[in-house]
Amino acid sequence: MKHIKNLNIENFRGFKSLKIDELNDINIFIGKNNCGKTSLLEAVFLLVGISNPKLSYNIHSFRGEDGIEASQLQYLFHNLDISVSPLLKCKSSDDIVRELEIKPKFQDDELSVEDIKISSESTVSNNIIGVQNHFNIQEENDSSEYDSDFELRDGLGTQVTDKQYSERLNGVFVSSAIKNSDALKRVENLAINQKDHLLLDILKKIDPQLTAIKPMSSGIFLGYKNMKQLVPLAIAGDGIKTIVNIISAITSGTNPVILIDEIENGLHYSAYIELWKAIITLAKEHNAQLFITSHNEEMLEYLVEILEDEEYQGEQDTVSVFNLVNIPQKGNFVYKYSFEGLQSAIETETEIR
Repeated sequence: MKHIKNLNIENFRGFKSLKIDELNDINIFIGKNNCGKTSLLEAVFLLVGISNPKLSYNIHSFRGEDGIEASQLQYLFHNLDISVSPLLKCKSSDDIVRELEIKPKFQDDELSVEDIKISSESTVSNNIIGVQNHFNIQEENDSSEYDSDFELRDGLGTQVTDKQYSERLNGVFVSSAIKNSDALKRVENLAINQKDHLLLDILKKIDPQLTAIKPMSSGIFLGYKNMKQLVPLAIAGDGIKTIVNIISAITSGTNPVILIDEIENGLHYSAYIELWKAIITLAKEHNAQLFITSHNEEMLEYLVEILEDEEYQGEQDTVSVFNLVNIPQKGNFVYKYSFEGLQSAIETETEIR
């Protein structure tokens, strides 16, 4: 599957309806607080992991929630209306269409959609125990439908996936709110394939005192000049941890889809340039597609500065910036900046977030 080129979201989280066309290799979403930037990334993540219904539960941890009750799965539904299922859809550049409908599962098997419409909110909350992913994949003249279920009872999750479906996409969600143990596996994989220098070279540009990055059974460790022992990544600055997560994700496999929420979190502005350079270069080398949210105008200023540089001018057409807005009574929309439009907005100090 090639890169995702368009996205449709209906009845998911705060979105009644949202359509985005002309997605690019690197997509950056800006907008005011609570406009739906994180929800947009979550929708893409669910589409990438379309056969895994547990992701509908897991995405709550992306917002810093360590655990939720099954009843809170109703937060997936627009306006908490469980009678209307979220519908997510995307089309890739090789014309493969992925469509996902998320349906609620209830403790009372007799409870129907009609019952939901007339039930009190507490009745619905007490009955919901999970979700069902009803999804289909359309390619060329073929269309195949599948179902996968996830239930949470007494704190224990059970999952039934459709064994006829085999996923071909690799997705990684990066957020400062996630306690990401997967980063260790990714760094280990880089070391095994003798590619850990890709990560170390970038880290050294940001912190010249760094000499090594080592994956071990107990975690990731860093080496520093004039220090006799390695230091756990866990006690390093948030900026270093963010960069390790992002770069290891981009280099983690073939054709990965990387979702980065609030990319600037924990980063000092001095790291912006080197991080953007690494993202642009490595995304191209690994055929990765990135979806990034940001609320930092300075981060975008440095991006424009890099793309104006002769070395990176050829990448201007691979980066798109979308402004996500929520207009009362009209709903959610996105406005796409051309590179020239973004450049002009920054030069004239027009607010672009």
